[in-house]
Amino acid sequence: MHDTTGRTSLALPDAAPRRRSVADRMRANPGTWLAIPFYLIVAVMVVMPLGYLVFAAFQTGSPSDPSSQFTLDNVKAVLGREAYRRVLWNTLRLGAIVTVLSCALGVLFAWFVARTNMPGKRLLEVLLPLPLFLSPFAGGVAWVFLGSKSAGLINVGYRALFDTEKALVNIFSFPGLVFAMVLFMTPYAYLFTLGPLRNMDASLEEASRVHGGSAVRTITRITLPLVLPGVLAALLMAFVLSAEMFSLPGLIGVPADYYTLPYFIYQATNFSPPQWPLAAAGGLLLLAIMAIGVWLQRRATRASERFVTVGGKGPAIVPANVGRWRWLGAGLCWTYLSVAIFLPLLALIVGASMRSFTPSLSLELFTVDNWVRVLTTEKFVQSLTNTLLIAVGGPLLGLVLGFSLTYLWQRLRAPFGKAVETVAMLPVAIPGIVLGVGMVWAYVGTPIYGTLAILVIAYVSRFLPHVLRIFSATLVQIDPVLDEASRVSGAGIVRTLRNITLPLLKHSTLSAWLLLFMMMVRELNVAIMVYSSQTTVLPVMLWSEIEGGQYGGAAVVALVEVTIVAAAFVVARKVLRVDLAKTMSDR
Repeated sequence: MHDTTGRTSLALPDAAPRRRSVADRMRANPGTWLAIPFYLIVAVMVVMPLGYLVFAAFQTGSPSDPSSQFTLDNVKAVLGREAYRRVLWNTLRLGAIVTVLSCALGVLFAWFVARTNMPGKRLLEVLLPLPLFLSPFAGGVAWVFLGSKSAGLINVGYRALFDTEKALVNIFSFPGLVFAMVLFMTPYAYLFTLGPLRNMDASLEEASRVHGGSAVRTITRITLPLVLPGVLAALLMAFVLSAEMFSLPGLIGVPADYYTLPYFIYQATNFSPPQWPLAAAGGLLLLAIMAIGVWLQRRATRASERFVTVGGKGPAIVPANVGRWRWLGAGLCWTYLSVAIFLPLLALIVGASMRSFTPSLSLELFTVDNWVRVLTTEKFVQSLTNTLLIAVGGPLLGLVLGFSLTYLWQRLRAPFGKAVETVAMLPVAIPGIVLGVGMVWAYVGTPIYGTLAILVIAYVSRFLPHVLRIFSATLVQIDPVLDEASRVSGAGIVRTLRNITLPLLKHSTLSAWLLLFMMMVRELNVAIMVYSSQTTVLPVMLWSEIEGGQYGGAAVVALVEVTIVAAAFVVARKVLRVDLAKTMSDR
């Protein structure tokens, strides 16, 4: 090569770009420094309890015991003893049966509402999710009043009507336990499949019918494959919630001599002498089962993605004319609502007004004593106050944490986003009672143990995945160009959030807050492990009334809990114009 002077020069290759160090990348991305405190919060709320749970499973002593030593005896006992293996089998069996039945009902209801000409489906669309907002424990108490073999209202009426000594139903049995749990798991399957059924391309089903496909063939070959991701999500949610449930197996299963792993964990920590390491080992086993379920669900979801249709807005859905079956569908939906909502609420009102729970009814049995006794006690006032403080303040903390993490990952591209998101989503698969055991081990001996703070931390940790899902689904729909335009105009991050991003997230924020409020009001699984005498909440008081044999008082507490949740639901829908059911079905 010659330069302008005629001299030959050698062309040197361009120097390889210097690889940026981790420190350089951190300096270049302001989101890194902003993310550090939030990542630490996730570590404290999720990683630390799980770490202590694993640690506790291999210890000989209780939390804060300085003489505790390493041992494998707890894990060996949980895996090796016949009694524990039977409890494990009971848990898996119950979870599988409830999952299959609730998902079958939920998917069927969603199909009738979203794809058919079923009469009254607009009203049913609003009513079918309502059992989700009734605490399963409160519903279980109601069904004790309805279906107790000796004194249940259904059996009392049956004996009087047919002059017999036999019982029509017995809630204190394995079928009774399955029945009660299916009632309150079905809305999850309904909501998880309602959105996909609404959004799928209706022309595919129409093409099947035009080419001679029967209704059954269209459903099995077209509809179900397209909604398979939603069905798989419903299966996972139903199994996790069924296997982790402590309240209904404790209320209905124990009298029927049917013990599950969550109740075993509760028993190990609350009976004398408490066996915290054994409870941790049982919790670790239950956590492993949930983790396997999540892994299988993710693999199945990835495999089902080949059925997903992508495109613009499809043609309007033309409801399928299912003939006489539409009346059967409406009848099934109303029957379900009757046994899941209407009858339980009536039973709670009657039970709260009964002097005693007896096989015969008379006017002398009805009294207001239960209301006076419960509502005037210091314990009730304290429980109500604690519940409302947690249910109001907890969601605020959850919203700040959930939005901050989502904004850091999606907008500021903070490093390690995927890894931290995976950790933050872990509580989806962590049974509440297991998280509670980990919280006890992690925070015992600290200033927050025995205070409302540990309940708030436990609740926020448990429900953080719901907030992340809502904000992730909403923030991704807001064009980042709006944020960039604001910053180019000289606005900082705080001003951009205040003037651009947060106003656009107003609806999602209200939805998330109200959803967390209702969940925290009715949460028992975590609370039963971390509460103290000064931090009792309404679900724990309800459990205490049942343990003390005060079913009338339990009905009063259950009605107060139902009233709070119902008021929040009405305010959300009528005043704030927030459709929580739609929010959950679109996640």
